[in-house]
Amino acid sequence: MIGRNEVLEFKKSHDRREKQIKELGAKECSAISRLSDILEGLIEEIESTQEREQSLWNPDVSTKIKMAKKGMRLSKKLEHFGGEVAREFENGNISQENGKKFISIVHHIEGNKMHLAKQEFSPLQEIARLNKAYTESREEMERKDRLLRKEQHKIENLLKELENLEKEKADPGKVQKYREFLENLEQLEKARQRYLDSLTRKPVAELLGGENRGLLHNHWPGLPAREELSEIRKFFSDYPELGGYRADQLCGLFGFSEKKLSHICPETSRFKKVILKNRVLFEELRDSKRTGFLAVRDDDEQVLDFFAGNVEGAKKAVENINALREEKDSCKKEYEKHKRLEQKRKELSEYSKAGMEEELRNTEALLELLHSTRKTTNKGEGGLLSKIASFFRTGTK
Repeated sequence: MIGRNEVLEFKKSHDRREKQIKELGAKECSAISRLSDILEGLIEEIESTQEREQSLWNPDVSTKIKMAKKGMRLSKKLEHFGGEVAREFENGNISQENGKKFISIVHHIEGNKMHLAKQEFSPLQEIARLNKAYTESREEMERKDRLLRKEQHKIENLLKELENLEKEKADPGKVQKYREFLENLEQLEKARQRYLDSLTRKPVAELLGGENRGLLHNHWPGLPAREELSEIRKFFSDYPELGGYRADQLCGLFGFSEKKLSHICPETSRFKKVILKNRVLFEELRDSKRTGFLAVRDDDEQVLDFFAGNVEGAKKAVENINALREEKDSCKKEYEKHKRLEQKRKELSEYSKAGMEEELRNTEALLELLHSTRKTTNKGEGGLLSKIASFFRTGTK
C-alpha cells in the first residue's frame, strides 16, 4: 500500500518539475529533448571517429578513404540535424533563441571546437533531462493512480460484501431441518454398510436363493437371466460345499489352474461354464459395498421402503427423510445459502467494517492528494496539500 509520506514526497518533486516545464513550455521541452537525443548521438559518433583516427599511425590509402567517407557521412548528418532544428522552429515547437543555440552548436562542431559545442549544449541537455524526468514522473503518477484506484475498488467491494453479510440471512428453521435430513441419510448409509456386511458373510447359495431371491431381483443391477440363475443354483445344489463358500472365497478359486480346481470340483468345464462365466456377479457380491447395490438416495422410494422394512435401525431415519420430502428443495436452498454465508464470514473475518471505512477514506485522500493542483495561498491559510495532510494526522491513529 502506498503511504502518505511517499505520495507527499513524490507530489513535491512532481509539482516542482511540472512548474519548471510550464515555465519553459511543454512543447518546447519536448522538442529540445528530442533534438538533444539526436545531437548527443552525433557527438558520440564524431568523438569515436576522431579517437580512431588519432589511434591510427600511418594508415594506408584504403583506411584513409574509409575515414574520409565516414567524415562526409557525419557532415551530412550534421546538416540533416540543422534541417530538423529549422523544421521544429517552423512548426512552432522551439523558440528562435533555442533554435539558434542548436545551430551554433553545429557550427562549433563543424569548426572542430567540440569544447565550445559542449559548453553551449549543456543548458539544453539540462532541459532535456528535466523533460525526461517529468515524463517518468507522469508515468509514475499514473502507476500510483492505478494502484490506489485498485486498492479503492478492493476496499469498496469488501465493504459491500460486509454490508451484504449483515443483511443476508438464511432461514434457521429450514437450515436445521436440512441438517437433520443429511444426518438421517448418513445414518441410513451406515445401516446399509452393516446390512451389506451381513450379506457378504452369507454363503453364495443362500445369497442367490431363498429369501434373498426377491432382494437381488428387485435391486441388483445386471442380474443374470432367470434360466442362468437356475443353472447357478443347480450347480450349488450339486456341489453344496462350494455353495457354502462366501463370495470372497468363491472368487479365490477363479485364479486356480484346472488341475488344482479339479480337486475341489471334478466338473471343471461346468464350473467354468456356469460359475466362472458369471465371475463379475460374484466379484460384485464380494464388493457390494462399493457398488450401487441398495445405494441410499432420498428419491428412491423402493430402496427406502426396503430399508424401513428389512434393515434394523433404518425405519426411523426413513420416516424422517420422507417427512421432509415436500420441503426438501426449499430447505436445501436455505442450507446451502447458510453454508455460503458462513464460508464468506470466515473469509472476511479479518476485516471490520469500521476499519475498511477508515482505509477507504485514507485511500480517497491519497488520490485527492496525488491529483491536487498547486495553488498560491494567503498567509495563514492552508492549501489543499496541508488540508489533506491534516486529515491524515487527525483521521488515523
